[in-house]
Amino acid sequence: MLEVVGPAASVNSFLKNFTKADLDKTDLGYRRTFWPGGRDSGSASPMPLFSGTALSIGTLALRKMPLYRAHVRVEKGACAPGERVSFLLERPELFTTANLEEVACDQGLLLTHLSPGDYRFIAFTTGQPVEKFRRGRVEFRIGDRNVEVIVPLSRGVDIEGSVVLTDNAAKPRYEAIQVHMRSRTSVPVGPERLMEEVTESGRFRFVNKELRDLDLVVQGVPETHYVKEIRYGGLVLKEPVVPVSATVSAQTLEIVLDDKPVTIGGTVREDGRPVPEAFIALAKSPFSFADVPYRLITTTGQSDGSFQFAGLAPGEYQVIAVPLAARYRLDEPPILGTLLNKATTVKLEPRGFQNVALDLLKP
Repeated sequence: MLEVVGPAASVNSFLKNFTKADLDKTDLGYRRTFWPGGRDSGSASPMPLFSGTALSIGTLALRKMPLYRAHVRVEKGACAPGERVSFLLERPELFTTANLEEVACDQGLLLTHLSPGDYRFIAFTTGQPVEKFRRGRVEFRIGDRNVEVIVPLSRGVDIEGSVVLTDNAAKPRYEAIQVHMRSRTSVPVGPERLMEEVTESGRFRFVNKELRDLDLVVQGVPETHYVKEIRYGGLVLKEPVVPVSATVSAQTLEIVLDDKPVTIGGTVREDGRPVPEAFIALAKSPFSFADVPYRLITTTGQSDGSFQFAGLAPGEYQVIAVPLAARYRLDEPPILGTLLNKATTVKLEPRGFQNVALDLLKP
């Protein structure tokens, strides 16, 4: 399929100074479209093109169509005197973020030349330390008319964190551990910190974390230990995603470590011969394709085809190996799903170890 994007499709077109009449105007330009099909890739029809063949699509006739406007402003009463805000515009479908402008908090912007589709608008106060800045996000849709978007601003919450051990577990070196918290669906804004280091006493603290689901990644845990459990507000999380909320009575985050990890090792072969530097991926069951590529554990094999994953949580895993050059194909859920159907399954109890022989798979 072909994607057609005209010069007016830029998300950076906006007015800082505008009149009431400007709010009612529309624009003309070339919308983002797909051929043959429609507005997005989901409604387009792929054109088959086979190896060694050529395909002519003829002449594409384009015409200008109405493009719309969005008047974006901060919620009334949310601005302090002299406060300024920065605005960003995201297109989730395109994975793009446009840094628009810094303006007076009560001023707002008029975005122009917007094609129909889904957008996310972000505002955050500037020139303030992490303890005081506020931010807000609003998702909106452009259909067949101009829209007004009001962005609320709010401060996040402070989260007191600690690393704790299961009964009788040996204490690792806490200072090597780092805790990361960030959203997978949107960019961080302002002075917000995405990572905090753990102190010698096992403590860490996140200041002013945004009220939304945040992915949690713990790095630096030695291979002698693994993350057994994560608790937010005293409740055990099923997944390493923290649903940060102001309604949680105790803003605490506990990372529970155990010293009975498992190890999976082995070799990768093709036609009976070792494959040097293969790319090996490990998926813990049950695996959700919504997690791609965030929950895959990966490594590159040695020159003799050997590999090893240490410091794993006990449980069931699916293991696959692909050529190193094909590692990026694992980001595609259909490709990964097909490969996981051919995976080697390994199930280990605490302190377990297993060697597996993997056949190289070609995506």
